[in-house]
Amino acid sequence: MTEEKKSKRSSKRWLLILIALLPVAILVGRNIVSGSTIGYFRVVDLADLFILAPIYLFILLYLWFRMLKHNAPRWLLVLFIVFGFVFMYGHAIHFTGNSLHTYITEVNDLESAMPPDVFNMIFYLDEIFSHQVLFVGITGLIIAWLLYDQLVEAPPLLPDRLLLIVPLGLLYGAVMADSLIEARSLYLAIPILLAIGGVWAWLWRRSGMSFQQFLRSRPFTTLAAVILLGTVVYLVTWGLAFGGFPQPSEVGL
Repeated sequence: MTEEKKSKRSSKRWLLILIALLPVAILVGRNIVSGSTIGYFRVVDLADLFILAPIYLFILLYLWFRMLKHNAPRWLLVLFIVFGFVFMYGHAIHFTGNSLHTYITEVNDLESAMPPDVFNMIFYLDEIFSHQVLFVGITGLIIAWLLYDQLVEAPPLLPDRLLLIVPLGLLYGAVMADSLIEARSLYLAIPILLAIGGVWAWLWRRSGMSFQQFLRSRPFTTLAAVILLGTVVYLVTWGLAFGGFPQPSEVGL
């Protein structure tokens, strides 16, 4: 491979990382403008629709075409597109439910004027069903790409640098844990950890490598392990610090 091609491939990897970090930056900074509104919508909801959704779609399409380019097996392509659909479907439900819910309870104080069954349905779509669908989609996508990372001969998705992978994995693990707490979805934590960890362990045993060799065998494989570690550490730290799992918004964060 020529130096020019190596440089282009490295640039694409770094660009993908920067794009993938944008949703995290927006989610972390949402409290700054959480009370601001434009018309019927909060600014954070509009950012969710017009910034986050296109970013998610771009990343999914990029990964999909990458899988096609490197001849991923059909079953893996199907698995990826199914969970990609589930994730985007969950995002759409969450945007709709969350926009209605926050308009009724935060933008305007209309809860007392709402028929209880209508409000309960909106609450269910926002706080329960959309989160379940989103986390199923996220878990499936991580598993699908972990399988691709180990089973398909292709250039790695990320630069193989621990100084990048470890902070990135811990960050995404913390965001995952924080989202589970804020979404009142802690009951999903164990299934998510077991599903991703189980596939990771199966791929490790299948590889015949030592644990350390497999951990460092591919950048995304390392990243997935650090995400799991970051999620567990964040949840344990949160539980010990607050004596339970109050939502971040309930403790002023």
